[in-house]
Amino acid sequence: MTMMTDQEAYALTHHDGHFRLVMPYAFIGLEHPVHRHVYLPLNRNYRPLGCPRQFGAGLDDIYDYLSQAWVFRRDPTTFTGIWWNSGECFLHLYDDSAESRKDYLNRYAKLLTKVASYRPTAL
Repeated sequence: MTMMTDQEAYALTHHDGHFRLVMPYAFIGLEHPVHRHVYLPLNRNYRPLGCPRQFGAGLDDIYDYLSQAWVFRRDPTTFTGIWWNSGECFLHLYDDSAESRKDYLNRYAKLLTKVASYRPTAL
């Protein structure tokens, strides 16, 4: 894959388009009784994927969306070349800068190779 231009990267998440709603912006770790490294992907509005800002689904009821969580083979905080400006609570794939989105798809593809399951209940 090649990197996007500045214009393509800017357009990717401009306004409240489809990309901002359904593609992972950040991941938050969840406690799970069986599995380690369980993380819920969040959209740009810090809601579970597909949930617009105006619907409830905030961080208070995040465990209602456990079926959307991803289980990683190892601790994702140790992954290199994937995260962008991640903090203590969230692992971010991009931010509001066009620069962070230029290689988003490359980093996202790399992240997908590290997933053990897309549903903790399936393991």
